[in-house]
Amino acid sequence: MQSTSLEAFEAIKHKLGLAQQSVLDVFYENPDIKDWTNRELADKLKWQINCVTPRTNELVKLGYLEESRIRFYAVTGRNHIAWRIK
Repeated sequence: MQSTSLEAFEAIKHKLGLAQQSVLDVFYENPDIKDWTNRELADKLKWQINCVTPRTNELVKLGYLEESRIRFYAVTGRNHIAWRIK
């Protein structure tokens, strides 16, 4: 993650809700992981999935996240959308 990306995130962070910030923090605090599914985000944040999904949808609409790929998640045995920083 480039320092300019982190600076840009810090500049907009105050404009987001606390839950939205928490979701984005996972991406910025784990730069070695390129994308996250909603389930992985929920597990990392120790939240219920129904708290994460609306936040990722909002962040997509706001232009902070985008779909990275569809990938298999072994824990659920299903395919999931993975998100990345836009």
